[in-house]
Amino acid sequence: VNAITILLHQHEALAFWDYAAAAPYVKIDMNPYTEGEHRDIVYKDAIFISTHKFIGGVGTPGLLVAKKVLFDKNLSPTIPGGGTIFFVTDRDHRYLSSLEEREEGGTPDIIGAIRSGLVFQLKNSVGDQVISEMEEYFTKTAIQRFSQNPNIHMLGPLDNVDRVSIISILISHHSGLFLHYNFVSALLNDLFGIQSRGGCACAGPYGQTILGINHELAKKYEEEMNERDESEVIRPGFVRLSFNYFISHKEFEYVLDAIDFVADKGWLFLKDYTFDDLTTEWFHVKNKKNENRRWIGSVKYNTGVAVWNRDRPTASEEMFDTYLEEAIELAEKLEDSSTIASRESILSENAEELRWFAYPNESWWKNISVEGTSEDILQRMLNFGCPFVPKHYSPDNNEKIIVPTFNNNEEVCLPCMQVREPNTQNIPVNPLELPDDGEEEICIPCITNPESFKEPRKNTATYKKIKNKSSTSAKMRNKRSKTKDGLSFERKKLSRTLFKLSRDAIQEFGMIKEGDRVLLGISGGKDSLTMLHILIQLKRTLNFELGAVTVDPQTVSFDPSPLIPYLESLGIPYFYESQNLIERAEEYNPSSICAWCSRMKRGILCQTARREGYNKLALAQHLDDLAESFLMYLFHNGKLDTMRANSLLSEGDLSIIRPFIYVREEHTKRYAKLNNLPIISENCPACFSAPKERKRMKALLAAQENIFPNLFNRIRAAIKPLMHGKMDTKIVFDRLMENEDFLSEEFFNQMNNLDYDNEENTEHVQGTIVSSGQESENGFLSINSKLAVILGSFVMASVGVLVAKNLAE
Repeated sequence: VNAITILLHQHEALAFWDYAAAAPYVKIDMNPYTEGEHRDIVYKDAIFISTHKFIGGVGTPGLLVAKKVLFDKNLSPTIPGGGTIFFVTDRDHRYLSSLEEREEGGTPDIIGAIRSGLVFQLKNSVGDQVISEMEEYFTKTAIQRFSQNPNIHMLGPLDNVDRVSIISILISHHSGLFLHYNFVSALLNDLFGIQSRGGCACAGPYGQTILGINHELAKKYEEEMNERDESEVIRPGFVRLSFNYFISHKEFEYVLDAIDFVADKGWLFLKDYTFDDLTTEWFHVKNKKNENRRWIGSVKYNTGVAVWNRDRPTASEEMFDTYLEEAIELAEKLEDSSTIASRESILSENAEELRWFAYPNESWWKNISVEGTSEDILQRMLNFGCPFVPKHYSPDNNEKIIVPTFNNNEEVCLPCMQVREPNTQNIPVNPLELPDDGEEEICIPCITNPESFKEPRKNTATYKKIKNKSSTSAKMRNKRSKTKDGLSFERKKLSRTLFKLSRDAIQEFGMIKEGDRVLLGISGGKDSLTMLHILIQLKRTLNFELGAVTVDPQTVSFDPSPLIPYLESLGIPYFYESQNLIERAEEYNPSSICAWCSRMKRGILCQTARREGYNKLALAQHLDDLAESFLMYLFHNGKLDTMRANSLLSEGDLSIIRPFIYVREEHTKRYAKLNNLPIISENCPACFSAPKERKRMKALLAAQENIFPNLFNRIRAAIKPLMHGKMDTKIVFDRLMENEDFLSEEFFNQMNNLDYDNEENTEHVQGTIVSSGQESENGFLSINSKLAVILGSFVMASVGVLVAKNLAE
């Protein structure tokens, strides 16, 4: 530090030092005393301190310590405000002359400042020398221990350097990729109760340097994450561990044992974990409810004092051996079972090319050998196609950049990129099972299990260049905005589109008829407010009454009350129902807060509609919502279903309608923006694990729509029968069996010769199975031809099985 400070001053530069991470553990001296000719320029000009990183520093403010000469009192304070003014008149003002006061606008953090003094007092009481000796021992021991495990890759120079006791690591996996840093942090927490930090560094360029990421590759990551929110999970990073001076030796050894275990056996737990694409949080598949989460709403003042659940599980050092033994037992059970997780990629093609971590369903993929040294493994990973590997540092701290190449001392199987083992078993090789022309030699794993063959990932040099469409679209938007009537034209065109789509859906499904009383549920979001204005337009052509209702769950972060004057200005009858749903949720403790709250809101909406005499309750779900629901029913319930366009409740007095079933979400988003609708942002305190499953379905569909632009039109055609009502395949089957012509030879010939992509050719199939337009007893209307063909094929397959069984008997 002193040498660099002197060098800066010799070249008339200022020496500003960031002590954010080091301040709690090292000596800080603004004016150190040194011998020699440069002792007058060894001073620091300014230092920055993050006091909250000190022991006991929670809630303390950051500190700036700077030479007074750097401040020009003729200039205004950096942040003028209350507390910086000495005197003010009706024509001018004067700032305080005290630098500390003039540079701290607003009410000072008095309690935080006092606490800052206490944490410095604690550090000084322990002593810089004691802290340095303890942490030097911890650091050297940890580096020596981790160096013996080739799966642990420590970042940055390791030996003969002054450093604080923070070690950053990556853990490699035999898939040829790394274990995600947040998975490693989650596993350390779940198995051992150890808190670590996963992610990128505040000093981004330095983090990229030690990770081996050059500028070109860093820009690809930036562009991909900027273009797609769900690509956040590919952000490069690492796990950071701190060995503070106040931990015991037993606790220190426990942490080292846990890291060793995760590096060796952690991958076995991968299939039992999943991750949130946007927050990048990893969690066990059975730990989605967050039962131990503490809510501010859990604090009650009914008795005049603050009351809350103070139970917190704690463990003594005697439990460390028990936790390690339990982890080993769990790993042994998992090792006996090679069940593959069902998580598949929903990332874009570009994100997949940049992915550096293993998916849960790749836990058993063995694409590289993990034998040898850390450098050997990193070399194989890069050869396999991992987008980057960290720089490797020799004992003398000379950095080495690993480039794609093969070790001349090893034979490498090119198809699978594994170190080739000699074919000592004399296993015959079938040329048909080999890639390309079958002349390439192949290793034992590929011979014995050809189905597991996986082509190596493309190296970073062959990545497709990511297309940044934002610049082009921005130019088009700017060009349109320069035209005075541009936005007005777009607003009218979009309004006509929404009007037509809604009108078509209302007419097709008979949602609104003359004289109906329609109550619209308004959440304050873009969809419901857009529907409000479209229904107002529809009232001009269709005679019905329109009202609106909002359910206020009484959460601090969601206040829909501004909708009251807005609806009043539109002249629409408005009902504002306020109930404390979150507090009631705590009483019932449902498995899913969101699902429970949604049902409660639906009940309140129906109750309000009946009370006020409305016979139709309109909800603003759009085509995107229906498509997402369809996938959620399919993935999680194993059934074909989605939201209904028009459904009569069992009481027979109220129907729920969805006029936006043909409208895309991008339409409502644009309409709300063009018309400056008063959107009410909702931030539910119960939605800890946002974006939840619906967001995942949205990301999946977005990725597919990028490949198949007409995706939603096809989904709309496919799920249209589901919009009508529930279909009972047993009833369909019974009706088919009652049809004498169904099993005729002519019918089978027609079915086999049909072009299923041509709806005209399959109209008679629709008529054969169900009469077009006829309402059935189980509540569904006409089935479209493609679904009819699918049902018909299903029935024919079932009949074929029965016939074959009878013949066999």
